[in-house]
Amino acid sequence: MDLLKSLLFLVDIDDLPAEEDTRANKKCYEAIITTDTIEVTADQDYSAGDFTLWGSGLYNLCGIVNANVVAGDTMSLRVKDGIVVVSSEIGAGSVFNTEGQEVYFDPSDGNFYDTHTAGDGRVGVGNLRLVMDAEGAIAFYKRRYYKPDEDT
Repeated sequence: MDLLKSLLFLVDIDDLPAEEDTRANKKCYEAIITTDTIEVTADQDYSAGDFTLWGSGLYNLCGIVNANVVAGDTMSLRVKDGIVVVSSEIGAGSVFNTEGQEVYFDPSDGNFYDTHTAGDGRVGVGNLRLVMDAEGAIAFYKRRYYKPDEDT
């Protein structure tokens, strides 16, 4: 039981280790360990830590891929609301300078943006926790569900 308790903890973004695959490259590092996952069939190849959108209609999920997977295989996505995501995959022109502002994701290029206009394909996926740092990375609270572009 103590091991389980030690695995279920929150990590402050400022305390993340500065090593590969964490603060050093800032590629979608999950700061909250969770077991809130779903299993789906991969529509393309994914790497562990990739941010992706899944579903349509009532189930528009924002997910983080748990492990490398190839198209057609079963993959596991973390969809828990409130996961803190750190990323340097920032779209051109985005500055992310206001905590709490909306973070938009564009599935066509895999980047996060600070603005959205109808029809641009970007969807709201969370709210900014930490403004863009000197290394060009942001931290935001991921939502469980995204709102489709045509409805934003």
